[in-house]
Amino acid sequence: MSSLNRSRPHTAKINPVHGFTLIEVLVTLVITAIALLGFVELQNRAQIANLEATQRAYATMIASNMAEQIKANPEIGADCNLTASFDVGSGHGTWNHPCESGNNSVKEWHKDLRGNRETTNSGNQKIGSIKNGHGCINYTAAVPASGTPAKYTVSVAWKGFQKTAAGGPSGSCGFGEYGNSGYHRLVSLDVYPMELPSSSMACSEQPPAATINVQLTQAWVGQPSRIITQDQVLHVSGTGQYNGSIAVRSGGHVVVSGSAGIFGSVTIDSGGHYWRTSTTGFDGSLAMNGTVHIEPEGCNWFPLSACGVNVNSCENGRTIDGHDNRNSNVCFNGSVNWTTHPHLNGNTLTVLGGVMIGNCGGGFSSGGGTIRTTGYTTATCTLPSSVTIERCAQ
Repeated sequence: MSSLNRSRPHTAKINPVHGFTLIEVLVTLVITAIALLGFVELQNRAQIANLEATQRAYATMIASNMAEQIKANPEIGADCNLTASFDVGSGHGTWNHPCESGNNSVKEWHKDLRGNRETTNSGNQKIGSIKNGHGCINYTAAVPASGTPAKYTVSVAWKGFQKTAAGGPSGSCGFGEYGNSGYHRLVSLDVYPMELPSSSMACSEQPPAATINVQLTQAWVGQPSRIITQDQVLHVSGTGQYNGSIAVRSGGHVVVSGSAGIFGSVTIDSGGHYWRTSTTGFDGSLAMNGTVHIEPEGCNWFPLSACGVNVNSCENGRTIDGHDNRNSNVCFNGSVNWTTHPHLNGNTLTVLGGVMIGNCGGGFSSGGGTIRTTGYTTATCTLPSSVTIERCAQ
């Protein structure tokens, strides 16, 4: 019997089909979404960091611009009747400062800080500067006797885009103007406009201590006629003109330092002394029968003493209308503009800044007193002899 060849039946091989389940797709979408959110946040932080860097670079450029102008014109402080410090820029649109109608470099710097160089089509929005730019220039006078040169500190403050550590300490330029101190940004540059020549570090002669101090400004301020008798020493300092007559009797001294000038009649009797530097100006009649002492430009016979006040206890500098009655020693942090005059009542007012006095009569004259200031004193009247004006160092 023949055997049958039986073929084995073919078994179909089924390959499994691989794919994605709905859960896997959802998980992938969630992960992708989280990654995209992180990327967007990263882009946002990168953009803010770029804006912060751009603002800092622009602020540094603005500060450097003023620093270079000070180097080119070391007398910018005198040109602007510069007080110990002044502020321009954002928040100071109607800034009351002598440079407003004088020195163009400070006026242009003010515009740079406010973004006036570039505006929107309507011209209403200034966009050409840093955010809420605020500029400060602080001046420290030279002390030739100790070899310390004059110094300007140029600072630019602005508002950051996010909170960080404060850009500067309390009291620094712009501090407290941007709400939370974490938005405060600051760059500062120290400028030493000139080196004092070694020949001017000290005076070859020294007059007696001053008993009467008159500190001049660039403004033309009338002065009372003065007769300086034995053992009296009149010291005239500043950058302005002394407009009045001076008679120095035997044993008396008149000392004119810096670049102060005399306009009027000066009589030096026999035995009297006239001290001046090589930069002292004179325009008037001079009757010289006494001794003249001439020193180099940098000679400083009477270095400024410290004001000796606690800034934190001072009132803020401001414009004061009416008769400001003072019955105790008071200090102001910042320049003060008296539209009339203060009643000192024999007390001392210390002003860390400049002083403007609009009237010299009434209780200002009869009560007398002392005004000590780190800046210059400007008056639209003749200062009474009962009021002493002194300079001090902050």
